[in-house]
Amino acid sequence: MQDMHYPRERSHGVVLLGQHILVVGGRDGKKVVTKTSKCESFDILKGAWKDLPDFDEFVNGVTLVSANIRYAIAFGGCNQHWKHTDRIVRMDFQKLN
Repeated sequence: MQDMHYPRERSHGVVLLGQHILVVGGRDGKKVVTKTSKCESFDILKGAWKDLPDFDEFVNGVTLVSANIRYAIAFGGCNQHWKHTDRIVRMDFQKLN
């Protein structure tokens, strides 16, 4: 199995959408902790990672749930400025992929 394209220590969102595992944001685990807005998906059948557009809504501590094989719903977390948010965003995986 391939490693992710971007290191993530913790606080990232993960959800299964059909045959894809979607990974959003998190902390990169470096000495000076920074957040990442990087998104990527892993195709279970192909065994490969694919970069997705950066996620600017939330980057740290986001919770993801799947609504079906097309949509992921993102809840809460922190934005780029370390401010907590109560936003809820529906991500259309077909448009991202």
